[in-house]
Amino acid sequence: MSEKKTLLVTTTGEPYQPVRLKWAVPSKSYCLQRLKKLECVGLDAETNLLTFWNIAEAKALKLGTSHGMPGGPPSPLDGRLVILGIFRFPDVKSMVLEVRSIARATEIARMLRPLLGASGKLVRARVVNRWFAASELADGLAELDKWLDRKVTVIRWEDAADEMDAFINRGKTPQERQALWAQWHDARRKVDVPLVEDFPCHPEDENDQMGDLANTLNFRFVRASRHWAGEKVTLTEVIEQIVASGFSPSGLVRR
Repeated sequence: MSEKKTLLVTTTGEPYQPVRLKWAVPSKSYCLQRLKKLECVGLDAETNLLTFWNIAEAKALKLGTSHGMPGGPPSPLDGRLVILGIFRFPDVKSMVLEVRSIARATEIARMLRPLLGASGKLVRARVVNRWFAASELADGLAELDKWLDRKVTVIRWEDAADEMDAFINRGKTPQERQALWAQWHDARRKVDVPLVEDFPCHPEDENDQMGDLANTLNFRFVRASRHWAGEKVTLTEVIEQIVASGFSPSGLVRR
C-alpha cells in the first residue's frame, strides 16, 4: 500500500494552490493611492512591491480551517506578520495580485472591489489546477510559486465560440444544427481544464461579493480536492454534479 500523502497548506490553513489575478487600471499611481488606505498593505523594502499583511483589515478575511477549509489547522503565527499576497505592476495599466490559495484570491478581491471602484476591472485569472503534497516543498515555496508560469494554457472564450459555431454550422437544417450542438457539448464534457489555466474574467457581470470569481475558482478548488482524493473527474462533471445537487460551489468548498 502506498504511503498516504500529506497535503501542503498555507500558513493560514488553506490548501496551497497558486492564483494570479490581473486588473486593468487607470494607472499605477491610481492603485497606490487607494492601496495605501489599507493598514494591512505595506511596502517591501527589498523588492519595492506592495505586500498584503495579515493585520488590520485583513484579519476579517475568511481564511483557514475556522471557515471549514480541509487543509488542517493553521500553524501558530506567534504574532508574526504573514504575507497573504503580493501586488505587482507589469505595466502602467495593469495590476496583478499573486496569492497561494483560492480562498485568499477571493477574499482579497472582495476587499479590493470597493477600494478600486469601477475604474479597476478584474480582467484575467490564472490558477494551478492541482493541490501539492508537503514532500514537494523540498526546494522551497518560491520554487513552487513558479508553477504559475509553467506551460500556461491561455484561454480565449471567443476561440471556443468560433470553433463551436463552425462545428454547428455544418448542419443544413435547424434540426441538424441542434443535434450538432448537443454533440459538441457532450464532447466538451470529457475535456478537462489544463494544469495551469489563464482565463478571462467578466467584470461587466461581477457583483460586489465577486460572485463570478468566487464560483469560477471554487469549482476548480472542488475539482482539485477530488483529484487529490484519487477521483478522475473533469471540471464540467464537477459543475454538473454541484448544480444537480442544489449546492453552491462555495457551500461545497466550506464543508
